[in-house]
Amino acid sequence: MSDDPSDLNALTPGHFLTGGCLTLPPEPDSTGIPLNRVKRWELVKLQAQTFWKRWSAEYLPQLHKRGRWLTKRDNVKVGSLAILKEDNTPSLKWKMVRITRVHPGADGIVRVVTIINSAGREFQRPTSKLAVLPTMEEERNAA
Repeated sequence: MSDDPSDLNALTPGHFLTGGCLTLPPEPDSTGIPLNRVKRWELVKLQAQTFWKRWSAEYLPQLHKRGRWLTKRDNVKVGSLAILKEDNTPSLKWKMVRITRVHPGADGIVRVVTIINSAGREFQRPTSKLAVLPTMEEERNAA
């Protein structure tokens, strides 16, 4: 992206997904309101929220790599940075965490890890709720 100030007004994919800039506060959830009780603009917002919920619940998981059953992959490592996926939180509010301990199962595959958040609190989470960020070394090896 260039330093040109006119680029600040450019449309991004976020504008089409949320109807505005991604840094705007989230709209209150109105998907439980019956359709016959909403006005025209509320109906448009309701349809956008319904689309966003379905997109994040149905399409987004399909983008997750599923090669783990076809090839042997490395387990998550202590010290790796990850993003903690939380169900009731907008994706822009997901927290970054660091893996402090791994808990391998009987087959040697790590499915549960202990993580620490920015407040210094440690807790355990399944690896399915983590999106481990790639390191510079992994990026170089992949290229």
